[in-house]
Parts: sequence; structure tokens; C-alpha cells
Amino acid sequence: MIIFLDESGDLGFNFEKQKTSRKFVSTLLVCDGADGADGFKRAVRRTLKNKLNHKKGKGRVVQELKGTGTTLTIKEYFFRQISASGWGIYTVALNKVRVEEPLRSKQGKKKLYKVRKQKKTVPVRPMFPGFGQPMEGNTPGT
Repeated sequence: MIIFLDESGDLGFNFEKQKTSRKFVSTLLVCDGADGADGFKRAVRRTLKNKLNHKKGKGRVVQELKGTGTTLTIKEYFFRQISASGWGIYTVALNKVRVEEPLRSKQGKKKLYKVRKQKKTVPVRPMFPGFGQPMEGNTPGT
């Protein structure tokens, strides 16, 4: 199993600062094995090459796919490049505004960390059950 982690937002709670985010989001891409991870890497390289960096002599070279800065057409192209199985996407979103005041302090953060360390397993379910799997009646040749 190979896991890729990406997060968005910051861990601060001073909402008077303009740059403090209201949300903290952590997303995991979980691949069943090396084949799945290699497939994603290949799809990223192919999408960058064929859709974002395809013009010769262009000054700026795009080196990663961004969720907000990528058009739907390019995202659809990317998803056509990857296998329909062998991976899953899992996301946890925290609305920091709703975190109680005692947990916003340094001691509160330590308390949350200790609770997390004591918990051996966290039940995880896909946000979109079946996402990445062919839908019934939607498989090739049927």
C-alpha cells in the first residue's frame, strides 16, 4: 500500500489575520500497490506533457496539477489516464471556526495529539463509495 498525503489550509486560529484559513483539509490518495502509484505518476506526467506544457518555447513550465487552477477538461483527461481500480481518495475537513477555544491553545493541541496517538485505528469510508470503480452497467463491452 502506498499513501500520498496533501493538505490545504494552516493550523493557526488567529482569524483576525487575513491569511489564516477557516478550514484545514487533509486528503489521502491510497494506492493498493506500486502499480497503482506508478499509474498515477504516469497519468500526471502525461497530462502535464500533453495538456499543460505542450507548446514549445513557452516561458513557464507547469510542474504539478492543481485542483483550483486546472480546468475541468484537463481534469477529465487526467482521470481517463488512470486505472479505474486499485486506489481510493479519503478526505478529512476541519472547520476551524467551530473548534472550541480550549483546544485552540498549545495545551489543547497537545491534548488532541495524545488522543490521536492512543486511538489505534480510525474507521475510514470513502467519500464517494464506488468512486474509481466501474458503475454497474457502465463497464466496457456491456
